[in-house]
Amino acid sequence: MFAPKILLHPQEKYFPMNPLDFISISRFRYHVELGKDYGYNKVLNDWVKTDIKTPEYYDIPLPILKKFGLNADKTNRRPKDKNRGENGNVFLQPDGKPEGDFNPTGKIPCYLFELDADNDYVFHQYWFFYGYNPSLVGINLSHQGDWEDYTAVTKDGELVGAILAAHGKRTCYKLDQLETDGKQLQIYAALGTHALYPHEGSFGKFGTDRAEKGGYIWDTSQNVEILSQQGWRDYAGAWGEVGELAATTGPLGAWYKRIPSIFLS
Repeated sequence: MFAPKILLHPQEKYFPMNPLDFISISRFRYHVELGKDYGYNKVLNDWVKTDIKTPEYYDIPLPILKKFGLNADKTNRRPKDKNRGENGNVFLQPDGKPEGDFNPTGKIPCYLFELDADNDYVFHQYWFFYGYNPSLVGINLSHQGDWEDYTAVTKDGELVGAILAAHGKRTCYKLDQLETDGKQLQIYAALGTHALYPHEGSFGKFGTDRAEKGGYIWDTSQNVEILSQQGWRDYAGAWGEVGELAATTGPLGAWYKRIPSIFLS
């Protein structure tokens, strides 16, 4: 009901992607610090210490991924994460830089999670997935997998504002600070990083996030699914290969970053 139109940059190369497609083209890996990672073999139904790229290591069934949820102590399984557990850290690793779908409207879902704040306010959080986030300038912070979110804030059923995410930080905007096309809210995804902003311009400490009209307009309202109903929901590993830093490692999934956790960050 409150899903936005997202204005992608005219030079954008990495488009929205279905998480299921990302899983399909990925190997499922068990990370070993200072050692050789394992790959999950779906024929043997077991881990094998190998980097081989044959079909039995790709497109691992969702029930297998689901087994790798949070640990009993609530730590996650994402390598490099500050809240990771001691062992059992895993990641999905596609080959190369997944480009996504160049015409995502109606085909690529966004994922909705709603929270009633019990004070007439309701938070409608929408999650969007991209297969790759390139680093365009300066230090290389590129990574596979990219979850972004936007939260519509309503009171008594009327839209009063929105919360836009950019690089893990979230900014609240009143309705008069946001753009519409007359019927639907429209927000901007920065080139490459897909960070979300309320209007065109250069953003970030050094102005490296660039948002601009003239590119593809993704109408996310044409395909909205419920986040809690997704088969990959509980997977608590990384969505992307392991980098040297947490920032260059694939992100944790949307389920573990949903509201109200965003208000605690």
